[in-house]
Amino acid sequence: MKKLIKHIDLIFTLLFAAAGLIALTSPFVDPAKNWLYAFFALIFPWLYAANFLALLYWVVRLAFGYRHRAFTIIFPLVILVWGWFTPARIYQHHSFAKASPQQKTLRIMTYNTHSLRGFRETNNKKEKEFKQFLEKTHPDIILCQETSMSVTKYLADNLHYYSTVYTSKKSKEASIISRYPILKFEQKRFYKSGNAYAWADIDVHGKIIRFFSIHLQSNAISTETKKLADDADLQKRKTWATIRKIFALYRMTARQRTNQANEIKQLALQSPYPVIFAGDFNDPPLSNSYHILSENKKDTFTERGKGTGMTFPGMSLNLRIDYVLVPNSFKTLRHEVLKVPFSDHYPVMADVTWYD
Repeated sequence: MKKLIKHIDLIFTLLFAAAGLIALTSPFVDPAKNWLYAFFALIFPWLYAANFLALLYWVVRLAFGYRHRAFTIIFPLVILVWGWFTPARIYQHHSFAKASPQQKTLRIMTYNTHSLRGFRETNNKKEKEFKQFLEKTHPDIILCQETSMSVTKYLADNLHYYSTVYTSKKSKEASIISRYPILKFEQKRFYKSGNAYAWADIDVHGKIIRFFSIHLQSNAISTETKKLADDADLQKRKTWATIRKIFALYRMTARQRTNQANEIKQLALQSPYPVIFAGDFNDPPLSNSYHILSENKKDTFTERGKGTGMTFPGMSLNLRIDYVLVPNSFKTLRHEVLKVPFSDHYPVMADVTWYD
């Protein structure tokens, strides 16, 4: 035991680095084969912070002349450098750009509206604030998730836009609202899921682009994590039962998201037009589902993001699960997370451009 305590700093450094390594390789691992990789991807911001503290610890030791096991500094350093050059990078510091006169521009917004939390029925002040928000941001295309027919119609009417109008009686869907003509569209629920997607071919400045509004499988662990936060007594069997349930739900939903991402990818490959993916993926940037959908795409946050990019304020240090992914031939001018209180998610807005 004394020997173990003597090497406790080395042990924790290696554990943090190993966990970080698992997270960084998780994009290439199907959760159906090993779902734990997906879990480590989810907590990567915490692992990144832990490796930073480990690096700081060994730097301080070296500064004070303690050179015993100095080689250990390499392990957290590798994780920090590798993580910095992945889409999981916690912080971006790009400046916004402007388009040249020869370029066409488009403002895209993706927003999990959470059915606007029912504020239209209960709070006229909040409704007024939301209208002002739309007028100020003035997006050309809005890709909505967790929306409804009434919310879609409300947004389209207030902006005087085209919209994908559906006849489903189910409450939560995906929809697309556009300032430009919608030529063709489809809305569909994923197999054995309450989540959905929509796609639409839209004529933007004479260029037809296919947009996907995507809402991948929800984790369905909010209720259980709240129970755990309220009463996390590890001496109780009930606590461990809740922990097991959380892991079981996450394992199941991570596998569903990978299957759903593959379904979307196959549909996109059939498109005769450039494809833009946007929506609530319910997965972090190191997930397998993000890896599938971001192939041959640019993430507008990594190209022009500023700040942390957090889109869902939750238990994670920096939970970025809402994305705009554009073709490599497009250029991002601006990416902004708009911290407004109308939903449990923040909307993401991106200005993109291309040459004809």
